[in-house]
Amino acid sequence: YHIIAVTETWLNDCITDKQIALTGYSILRVDRRGRHGGGVALFLRNGLCSHIVDTSASLERDGVPEYLLAEVWSPARSKMLIAVVYRPPKIGFIDIFEEEFAATVSRYKFAFILGLDFAWSTNGYVYHTRFDTVDQIPLGSLQRTGDNILALAHGITSSHYLSDPLVEFSGGNLVFFDFLGAFVIRWPQYMASIVNLISICIGVYSIYLNAATARREVKSSMYVKQLMICMATLIGSWLASMFTVTLIGLILTEFGKVMSWYARPAWLLFLYVCPTVFVSMLSLISMATRQRLDIHSSWTLYQLYCDAQSIIWMSVLLLCSILEVRSGFIPLHWVLFPAIGNVLHNRLFNNWKDWKWLCYQVGILTLPYVQSFYLAIGALYLFIPIMGRSGASINSEVVMANMISLLFCLLLSFTLPVVLLIKNVERVISVWIGIFLIAMGVLILTPLSFPYSGDPQSPAPARFMIAHTQRTYYYVNGSVRHSGNGYWIVDLDMNSPRSVANTVPEVSIAAHTIKDCEEELYCGLPYLMPVTTFLWKTSWIPGPAPLIRIPTNLELISKELRGDTITFAFSVTGPDHIGIILSPYKDVHLQKWNVLDGRPLQGPMWKNRETYFIYYSCASDCIPYHFSITLAVRYYFKYNYSYSTSRMYM
Repeated sequence: YHIIAVTETWLNDCITDKQIALTGYSILRVDRRGRHGGGVALFLRNGLCSHIVDTSASLERDGVPEYLLAEVWSPARSKMLIAVVYRPPKIGFIDIFEEEFAATVSRYKFAFILGLDFAWSTNGYVYHTRFDTVDQIPLGSLQRTGDNILALAHGITSSHYLSDPLVEFSGGNLVFFDFLGAFVIRWPQYMASIVNLISICIGVYSIYLNAATARREVKSSMYVKQLMICMATLIGSWLASMFTVTLIGLILTEFGKVMSWYARPAWLLFLYVCPTVFVSMLSLISMATRQRLDIHSSWTLYQLYCDAQSIIWMSVLLLCSILEVRSGFIPLHWVLFPAIGNVLHNRLFNNWKDWKWLCYQVGILTLPYVQSFYLAIGALYLFIPIMGRSGASINSEVVMANMISLLFCLLLSFTLPVVLLIKNVERVISVWIGIFLIAMGVLILTPLSFPYSGDPQSPAPARFMIAHTQRTYYYVNGSVRHSGNGYWIVDLDMNSPRSVANTVPEVSIAAHTIKDCEEELYCGLPYLMPVTTFLWKTSWIPGPAPLIRIPTNLELISKELRGDTITFAFSVTGPDHIGIILSPYKDVHLQKWNVLDGRPLQGPMWKNRETYFIYYSCASDCIPYHFSITLAVRYYFKYNYSYSTSRMYM
């Protein structure tokens, strides 16, 4: 790399340039003054000349973006402007930087905005909230983060692979995965494919040994037939478990007791893991009762279900190898370790029964269980906080229920068949059912179902996105069709906005905008991003008109009919953030526009009509935005074309 831009350097006057120097690079830096954190820097390869144009150090106040503008030119004297900017979490916009950048960039042929963002992955609860502080990051991570980034930058800049773009890694793509957070295992993809195929061969041999052992009481053809029945039973038990937890999620939705696991993830264990376990057990026992007409030995039946699980995992592993899916190391655990354990048991420990056998099975499966559970916990750390901002249109209760159910069906794949060896299995199932019923009672009847937490040590805040809005709809002739003012609440989770009804009485009169979404394009609301597919469920509270300093005006500049196409040219003036949404009538298609080169990117369909989204923003002193669209029309549209508009402010 010739230029490396870094944000949040956390540098100060006590840290010299020599301490962070990269071999072959010079450094330009702007440190945050008076407080820790923040800061930006540029590393420039030797041979590049530079001159600092402007920095945020000239601003004598807090609460502003931190930036560095530098003019860089190569030995060939080609000049460019490099800008690196860091926006602190509590700053909404970076207008100060944008004004300076806009005033400077016009003098340069090349302009790039570069930067790096290293974030802590497990604090999804606190992003863009008042809890988003350094206290949420474990001290162990902070202690080594700077060293890790510096070492990473050193490694990147000194690598001969990056210095020569023609050099390719001879081993192909790498497969790498985190082993229990201790270290990273990596090997070339061809090596992973070889290991996968060897593991599948060991798995096939393991099944052959079991079939040979069972041949004393079961014919080979019967063993294969029962193996297929076991596979179908296992898959059926997964589907039955997912259906059950979906039903539970819908019941909790009707009771208004959703997202109890948002602040207390332990609820997932009682609400969805318990039903998954006892439904799977019931499925296996019900089918095993019929299978015992042909298979009299419980041990043979148990081995059949383990072999069926192995075949399922081997199929997944083979598919990963064929499709070159580099996450195949997950099924690899569940193919290799049970197969090796079974081969060793058949050859060396065939006489082990009862507690010896149980301890042996636990020992063989410990590593797959621990590694898979470690990955599952990491996935839950990611997805649970996301459910607090994924939108009310998604039933997060059902989503998490099915995710947990499928996850634990796979995690317990080699454990659940043990139920076939238990004499008092009804008592075991009764315990699981009892735990679930008690949990449901506590959830419905006590305040422990409250999904949020304001505890600074473990925050799980409810998120709200509210815009003070004015919206006006017009007929084709320009007359006003409807006008209204109020507060637009984007419901970010299933409890919004009623979760604050006791604190904010106005929420009681909030109306859903579902009907607006059916009748108006983009719900007739000021979306600045095309996200109606998952944020369509919002609320509206009537209120006073907002203060609109700069009105928005859409003007038709020209229209041109040429063959089967009509070209409209428009001019838009307004504030510094404008969303323009286009939706041609049915059988009319947007052929091209001057917004971008290439085919226009189509958004979600609305009333069988195409939609297209344009987002226009500027720093200050906005100039009119001119754009043109070319529509492909049929004959009867040629002389009967029109357009209608809506204006929304916030």
